[in-house]
Amino acid sequence: MRNYLAVLFAVAIFMVPWMAYNYPNETQSLFSSIEDFGSQLAAVLISHNPKTVAQLQSRYNSKSSIVPFTPPAKKIRILLVPGHEPNYGGAEYGSLKERNLTVELAQDLQQFLAKNDRYEVFVTRDTQAWSPTFTNYFSADWNDIIAWQQAHKDEIINLE
Repeated sequence: MRNYLAVLFAVAIFMVPWMAYNYPNETQSLFSSIEDFGSQLAAVLISHNPKTVAQLQSRYNSKSSIVPFTPPAKKIRILLVPGHEPNYGGAEYGSLKERNLTVELAQDLQQFLAKNDRYEVFVTRDTQAWSPTFTNYFSADWNDIIAWQQAHKDEIINLE
């Protein structure tokens, strides 16, 4: 793999100046295409249920700037998902396991956020197993999860 990267780097170092000198218009077009591809890829990967500028403006223009801030009526719900499965996955070094460290981090973050009564925080698992809510969800709604995943894959393909 390292050799492939070295070859790619060497080709880029020597070919880009040569191409820019001999084919300036094509080089500019290539760089422009690469830049556009990056912007489009980011838009495809990041955007879901996008809002138009008009929708955003109407939402914020309808609120008076004189009205003081009022906290939302409903709590903000936060879901913390520690990486990996409870019993496998992630890096290990001696007795340290990444999957357990992510749980510790999530639990610390949950305790920190719980101090603010505007938040309702959920953690999907501990070091032993998935929380009962998620265990039930996975067993009862597995087909719906797969259907949702396929629908979003199809949506990405259509956006491309």
